[in-house]
Amino acid sequence: MRPDISPSASSSSLSLLDRVQANDPQAWPQFVQLYGPLVAHWCRGQGLQANDIADVTQTVFLAVFRGLAKFRQESTPLVASLEKQTNKGPDLRHSPTRSSRLRSWIWKITRRKILDWARSQRPDTARGGSSVMSILAELPAPTLFENDSSDGQGSNATSLGEGVAWRAVIRRAMAQIRPDFRPETWDAFWRSVIEGQTTAFVSDQTGLSHAAIRQARSRVTRRLRQQMGEL
Repeated sequence: MRPDISPSASSSSLSLLDRVQANDPQAWPQFVQLYGPLVAHWCRGQGLQANDIADVTQTVFLAVFRGLAKFRQESTPLVASLEKQTNKGPDLRHSPTRSSRLRSWIWKITRRKILDWARSQRPDTARGGSSVMSILAELPAPTLFENDSSDGQGSNATSLGEGVAWRAVIRRAMAQIRPDFRPETWDAFWRSVIEGQTTAFVSDQTGLSHAAIRQARSRVTRRLRQQMGEL
């Protein structure tokens, strides 16, 4: 057993998508828990009410489940090529990693399902009628990178809302993987990555060596990326 892994950890050598496709009974519920609130956030942004959000979300995840194998086949060569070109590993925030591509793909499915929902409404009962569809037709994909400022794709408020929703996904992913690590490993990661403390300061506070802190940071970050959709 690796020293940084909790004895209670489930299999953590595979990405969440690997586990979904391997029919791990815990993987699909985790995936829906991770991205379901983000899909609901997008639906609310288009004026859907609670019952409609639930229905659309269900159809979104059915489409995701059915299309996941194809998505992975298509995304793997492109991302691997881009990572090779940059000569470094993927960065969760600033490169076209599989997690950001996954989010873009889920958004496209969600947009399509919202359009299907809008078409299914009677003109006199649909909220906004045909205007809903015209608005959606012009709607850009949410920004792929967590950013509190406008990136030219929408208003500051829209970008801020999207950033908050994406950080919530990251928090849920961290909650899902935390039991996989020993407390001292998680503490070193949290202090150095989330709180931004220097390696020297964390070492002074915890007694861990600089190498151990870097290793903890790397292992937890890699595991987080896996949980959020990297292969």
